[in-house]
Amino acid sequence: VSDTVASVTASGSPVKAGGTVTVTAVGKAGGTATFSVGTIVTAKEMTESTTEAGTYTGEFTAVAVTHADGAYDVTVTIDTGSKAATGAIVVDNVAPALTAASADLALIKNGQTLVVSATADTGSSVSVDASALDTTATAAVALAESATTAGSYSGSVAVSADNAADNGTYALSVTATDAAGNVSAALSVSVELRNYASFDLAIPQGTSLIHLPLAVTSVNDVATTVTTVGQLYDAIGADNVNFLITYDNQAKAFRSYLGDRSKGQTADREITADLGIIALMKKATTLQLKGDALGTDGKSQISLGVGLNLVGVPLKDRRISKVSDLLAL
Repeated sequence: VSDTVASVTASGSPVKAGGTVTVTAVGKAGGTATFSVGTIVTAKEMTESTTEAGTYTGEFTAVAVTHADGAYDVTVTIDTGSKAATGAIVVDNVAPALTAASADLALIKNGQTLVVSATADTGSSVSVDASALDTTATAAVALAESATTAGSYSGSVAVSADNAADNGTYALSVTATDAAGNVSAALSVSVELRNYASFDLAIPQGTSLIHLPLAVTSVNDVATTVTTVGQLYDAIGADNVNFLITYDNQAKAFRSYLGDRSKGQTADREITADLGIIALMKKATTLQLKGDALGTDGKSQISLGVGLNLVGVPLKDRRISKVSDLLAL
């Protein structure tokens, strides 16, 4: 050991197979410099900088199998002197452990945000790929490690309002990466995207009691707003329906919508969440409806007046499967 070597550093460690670490030494200018990595690399030539006299660099590339995992001392020799940096290079080919991943929401729609949590080796870089759920997502979202609980990670994933993904269940992919670049096996977190509700309204020939269970925005995949009895009549089609009947509890009168001549008249009433409608059909048809679920926060109501009422159930309720269940309520 002599004063021909002042310092030895290694950048790029830890390293996995195929990765490269740069060894830098500062010492006597104009000398002959080599470096060794433990016993796996010996006397490898270093190059002196053309702009910084006395600064030498060399590269070590980890080779699978040949270079076993572990910490290695780096020793630099310049002419007759040498200096070692203890454990300066770490070879690591073991992926970090990722043991759990979850989301705080199982159901989401565009414009909302969910929180993804994961458990992995401390010091890992944990991220979630939400591109399957959100068509606008171009980069994985990094999860931050807790300042108080080592190995606990969490982060927010916002679904864009411009997301074009259809309704369905999608997998968020969570991975952990260590400092050497080893990547864990991915864990999937299932999230259902539901931007609209869908319902096939099958109306048979003859007389039927029907109800719109959605705030309709699409009929048979065509953007259509259905907020009045007249709009429903048009959606069903004059070739399919004779007329539609509703009951006005306050006036104690039935209202018949007979087609264009009824537009803007009393029978062309607003369709409320609980409105029951009698359809007299020329022939059977099915409307493929899409729209927003009725109610607020999963709650709605049925308004009943004294006397006759013609209503529909605005929400799916496990307590109601037949007419007697509704009477019991």
